[in-house]
Amino acid sequence: MDRPAYPSEDDSNLQSIIDNKLDELSPQLHKLSLDIHDHPELAFSEEFAHDTLTSFMASNGFTVTKHYLGLTTAFRAEFSHQKGGRVLGINSEYDALSGIGHACGHNLIAWSGCGVALAVKAALEAHDIPGKVVLLGTPGLTLDKPRGKAQMH
Repeated sequence: MDRPAYPSEDDSNLQSIIDNKLDELSPQLHKLSLDIHDHPELAFSEEFAHDTLTSFMASNGFTVTKHYLGLTTAFRAEFSHQKGGRVLGINSEYDALSGIGHACGHNLIAWSGCGVALAVKAALEAHDIPGKVVLLGTPGLTLDKPRGKAQMH
């Protein structure tokens, strides 16, 4: 498939927009990660993480659907620029393990998903590229039973 054209003569400018946005967001993303780490929640009980992540994405211009698909701690955060274009889907995980908290680093996966979504949003806007970014908050990843991602399928 051909790469869609966008109004830019220099791809390095696109990369610098992404890099600059991530640099700008770094303190907020770091705080987000530490807040979730300091409030470990077991699978499908991630209320603090759900509320923290959905508030953060809404405050950064995303349309947020809380309790997505009937899952209490799932969410969908979406940003569209113009009509058409491609869709980038990203997952954020945020549940913890019993007794050992975020040993799997789901707090890191949570903030990295937010960072990617916001950096791509900045690039779409700066270069006037049509497209959509969808961040799914997927709970319950530490279970052996059907996980949040499987239930959201």
